[in-house]
Amino acid sequence: RLEQRFPIRFGAKRLYLAVAGAGPITAVHVNGTPWRSFDAKSVRLPYDETPDNATVMIALGGAAIEQGPSAEAEVALDVPPSGHPFWTLNGVRPAQDMNELPLRIGADSDGENRFAGDIRRVCIFGTALTDEAVAALAQSGEAPADSGLLADWTFGRTPGQPAVSAAGEAFPLRLEGATDIVDTDKGSALHLDGRGYAETPHSADLNLPEAFTLAAWIRPGELPEKGARIIDKIPAGTDSGYLLDTCPHNALRLITPRGTLACDAQLQPGTWYHVAASQDGEGTLRLYVNGERAAERIWEPEEPDRSLEALGRFYNALVEAGLEDGYEARHTRLAIEAIAAAHERRRMLAAGALAPLPEPSNSAADDCYVATARKLSDGLCTVMESYADSTDSRHKRIHALWAGSVTAQP
Repeated sequence: RLEQRFPIRFGAKRLYLAVAGAGPITAVHVNGTPWRSFDAKSVRLPYDETPDNATVMIALGGAAIEQGPSAEAEVALDVPPSGHPFWTLNGVRPAQDMNELPLRIGADSDGENRFAGDIRRVCIFGTALTDEAVAALAQSGEAPADSGLLADWTFGRTPGQPAVSAAGEAFPLRLEGATDIVDTDKGSALHLDGRGYAETPHSADLNLPEAFTLAAWIRPGELPEKGARIIDKIPAGTDSGYLLDTCPHNALRLITPRGTLACDAQLQPGTWYHVAASQDGEGTLRLYVNGERAAERIWEPEEPDRSLEALGRFYNALVEAGLEDGYEARHTRLAIEAIAAAHERRRMLAAGALAPLPEPSNSAADDCYVATARKLSDGLCTVMESYADSTDSRHKRIHALWAGSVTAQP
C-alpha cells in the first residue's frame, strides 16, 4: 500500500494517488466514484475529464478500494518573517535528541574503530568540571564531592566483576570479545587488543544532553589512522550522542550535537595518559590531556540560514504580484513546506504524538526533510539564474523579484 499525501501537479489539477494490493490493476476510483479508463498496467486521466482536485485510488490484484488521501483545498501559506527560528534548519535536531544505544568503551556502535591498549579507569560526570577539577582528577584521581559523578569504572580481578563502578551499580559493565585484565605499573587495567570492548546497557541517565565530563586513564598501543574509540554513546556516523576517541591517528577528538573538537594530542604507544572532554551548559566543548586544557570550542547559537529566508521573501513577493499560481511560487512553496514538515515532525515527537524511531533511522528521517528543503532551494536558485538573461518578459519580472528577495536585508 502506498499513499501520495502531497499532490502531484498536473497543470491546474492536483492529484492525490494511492495504490493497494499486488498484481494487475483491477479497479480505480476517482473521488470515490468508479473510473473506467484503465487497463491492467495503466490508468488514463484525460485532462478535461479529471477533477481539479482528484483522489485517485488504484486497486491491484482484486484488493479492496479504501479511503484514500485527502484532496483538501490548498490553504494560504503563512510564511515566518526573516530572523525567525523557522529558518534555522539544522536546529530541527536539538541537542536533546539522543539515542538508546549502550555506552561502549573501546568500540563504536557498530563494533568497529576498536581501541588497542590498556584502560585502567573511566569516569562519567553529569557536570562540566572546571579546569582545576580536571587537573586534580588527573593528578590524584579525586573529584569534588559536587562533581555529579555518574559512573566510575575500575578494572580488577574480582571473579564475576571484572569492572566495578565506584559510583554505584546503576551501570554494570560487561566485557565483550577478546579482553583481559592485566597488572600494570598503575594497577590492574582492562587490556584490549582490537578484538573486544566493554559496554553498559542504555540508560537515559547516560544520554547527557547538556553538561558533562568524560575522563579516562589510557595507555594506547599502535593507533590506527582512522581513530579508536575510548568512550562512545553515539550512532556511528552521526552526532546524536557523544564520543571521545583518537582521530585522526594519535589526536584526541570529542563529538556531540554541539559540534566537534579535536586537538593534536600526539598520544604515544606505551605511555599512560589522562584524557578528558567536557561540554558545559552553554555548549562550549573542551579537551584535556594530563589535566591541562588542550583545546576549546565556544558554541555559538546557529543563525538562521539567509538563503532559506530568501525563499520566504520571494514567495511573499510572488503572492503580492499575483503570481502565486505559477511554477516558481509552487516550487518555492514546496521548499518552505518541507521545512515546516521537519519542524512539525520534531513537535509531534516532543508531544508524544509520533512514535520515535531507533537510531540511525531517526536521524535519517530528520535529514530527509532537511536535505529535501535544501535541494529544492538549490534547484530554485538554478532556475532563477537561467532567468537572468531571458528575453521573456514574465521571466524578467520574476527574476527581478528574486534578486530583490536575495539582496534584501532581514
